[in-house]
Amino acid sequence: MIKTNKLSQACYPALFVAAAICSMPAMGANPAHVQQLKDTRSCPDCDLSGAELTLLFADKYFSLDDPKVNLDGANLTGAVLKGAFLYQASFKNARMHGADLRGSNLTSAHMDGADMTGTKLENWDSHWTKLNGTYLTDANLKDATGADLEDSNRCRTTLPDGSVDAGYCD
Repeated sequence: MIKTNKLSQACYPALFVAAAICSMPAMGANPAHVQQLKDTRSCPDCDLSGAELTLLFADKYFSLDDPKVNLDGANLTGAVLKGAFLYQASFKNARMHGADLRGSNLTSAHMDGADMTGTKLENWDSHWTKLNGTYLTDANLKDATGADLEDSNRCRTTLPDGSVDAGYCD
């Protein structure tokens, strides 16, 4: 039988946890990309995964002359954009798995081909938003206003009235 002292026995679980944490891949948005978006309103193909962007552009004076926000092809997986003001923003082919857009203003946004699987869209203002080919699997649109879902791909999607559209799930 191998003798061990109590201190070494107590260290084993801590070492196991530390090793597990250190072996996990780094997660999170690229800070330079977050700053680029805030400074220029444009960050196509950027990594904004997990970024905290609550109220993005909501505190700024809005002018129709402002450049439109461009997030085409961006990775917004798990990003938090609650209450963001993204009028006429472009999210074409963006990856938005599990993003939180609750209460955001996306009036006239272009989301063609975006993958919004599991996205939280409750109370979302989406008048005139283009959702052609957008994937809304497991997305929650309860109380969203103005969304034209006709050309979107829905699977277990919670619709604005609270009902669930089984849609086509492959």
